[in-house]
Amino acid sequence: MIRLLIIPGIVLFACLLVHPDPVITGLSVLLAAMPAGSTTAVLAEQYHADTEFAANVVVMTTLLSIALLPVWVMFLNAIL
Repeated sequence: MIRLLIIPGIVLFACLLVHPDPVITGLSVLLAAMPAGSTTAVLAEQYHADTEFAANVVVMTTLLSIALLPVWVMFLNAIL
């Protein structure tokens, strides 16, 4: 949930403090809310880390982002 909720929330808070263009704020928050990339599993394999956990993180964040990204878009449309 850190990747999909907390980090985008921090980005939104920072953008609201700086007051950039609303399009920049929206794009920044949505980019921060994107799921973990598949390179996470590749890097875990390369550095002999827990590849199963890394693959699970990629899958779970991708599945959860299907539901959460539209929520972020609706929320940003309401406040920006």
